Amino acid sequence: MSIFDEILSCKDCPDTDVIFIETDEGKATMAHLESAHPGVSGDAFVTAKRKNDRDRIQNLYDKAKDYLDVDFSSKFLREFEARTWEMAVYQYLVENGITVNKNVQTEGPDFDTSIGYVECKVVKRGDSHNAVPVMQAATYNEETGTFDDVDAQPVPMNEIKLRFSSAYAEKTRKYEGYYNKDWYDKEKPKLIAINWYCGGTALVANPMNVSTNAVLQVLFATGYPKLVINTKDNSITSSELTRELTLTNAKGASFDVGYFAKPYDSEESRIDGIIHTNSWPGLYYPERFMAVNNAFSNKFDIKQVHIGGRAFCKIEEDGFSVKMEH
Repeated sequence: MSIFDEILSCKDCPDTDVIFIETDEGKATMAHLESAHPGVSGDAFVTAKRKNDRDRIQNLYDKAKDYLDVDFSSKFLREFEARTWEMAVYQYLVENGITVNKNVQTEGPDFDTSIGYVECKVVKRGDSHNAVPVMQAATYNEETGTFDDVDAQPVPMNEIKLRFSSAYAEKTRKYEGYYNKDWYDKEKPKLIAINWYCGGTALVANPMNVSTNAVLQVLFATGYPKLVINTKDNSITSSELTRELTLTNAKGASFDVGYFAKPYDSEESRIDGIIHTNSWPGLYYPERFMAVNNAFSNKFDIKQVHIGGRAFCKIEEDGFSVKMEH
């Protein structure tokens, strides 16, 4: 059985594998999805119609299905981004040589592995006052067959960081809820795998660059590079990152960040590591994944992860250090 059967078996689905929502054809396709397949996104539809993408995801599902939720296939098309992200995380873990255990209970983290529990989360744009702005896209001109130009736009880093922080807090609460369950191993490392795609807006940020990596900025309460330049000889006399210890939301409320820059509050709320990327969940780019360990818990052996990037965190005599590798 294909996890795309609902679309593939629909005789009324438009025969197209692309949706330009500004065109009449695109609007008709979206209208059909809303009426005949409510909850199925345009991304899910397009993927179902593209044989190479469809076969790649189907093959991955066939390999991973014994390690996924029992209702995974029935929810797949309507939770497309979240479900494809889970499969991407599974593939990343396996390719790193990490053992993924079959789930034996009906509740719990998405994966139970040899490096710890793993909870998965896709960070979307959001729809509240803290939503990540939609990047203005070029409009397709049907008469000329080209796309019109758009003005350059700033990267909404604060909104992206707010969305990531919210996802981190959500998964922390989920781990806290597991803590006293009979099946839960309190000594096992707790990881969160977060995709901060943010509806496509975050794609313009390079996750391997600390100055554009929203995750590292939130985890370590850092801002942007600060340079001091000697104007006499144009040499750089110092270079450092600014500190940003708080985030402020659209209503003006501030809250502390720097989750991996200080000792954790309790064993229940301890998070030992983060695996993250900002690529579209439906595609698998392992070179854009990054793993980060929490030096204050020292439970996640980050050396077991060798694909993509790593941020090694280590307690030093006068603080802690973060070493980036890729």
